[in-house]
Amino acid sequence: MITMKIDAGQSRISSSVLKKLGDKADKVVADATNRALAGMRTDGTKLIVKESGIVRKKVFSSFTVIKASSSGQTHNARVEITGNPIGLAKFKYKFKKPKNSKKGLSPGSLSVSLGQKTITFQHAFVATMKSGHVGIFERQRGVLTSSGREKLQELFGPSIPQFAGRKHITDTVQFKAQERFATRFNQQMERWLNKTGAR
Repeated sequence: MITMKIDAGQSRISSSVLKKLGDKADKVVADATNRALAGMRTDGTKLIVKESGIVRKKVFSSFTVIKASSSGQTHNARVEITGNPIGLAKFKYKFKKPKNSKKGLSPGSLSVSLGQKTITFQHAFVATMKSGHVGIFERQRGVLTSSGREKLQELFGPSIPQFAGRKHITDTVQFKAQERFATRFNQQMERWLNKTGAR
């Protein structure tokens, strides 16, 4: 699991501004925090989809937003990203059939695209199990089942949290969250100060 929080924090908010907001301060901070958290989920999803090639719906559903409350409880507000390693069959793949040539039979191969990276397997194959599950498998050389056949091992790629934890993704998400927090806070601050006549 990966956890992301708002680093924009309240350090950017002067005590004089919070004092002017009075009993509305907690509400304004919570509102800005929650807007930034929602943006983290949106930005993170977009970047991971581009990086991995995984469908948006699956990536988006791996994010959980734990919101800040208007009573000032913002320290536990966060975004959690969960998920297990993903079967390679969930990514884009291409099978190249074996070919006969003057040099003999060239082996087939299966290439899997992990977003910006492609991995090629010489002995992997796609199979559908009795349960309907589709996977990319490889035989475990020398490891036999009770019937004497070589065991099959399903191949997996990175999990969504692993993609989310890549530095260029976390840096981008955090930077945009800080901007979004500051923008939202300033908007709400102006709204409440104008409404109460504190300006």
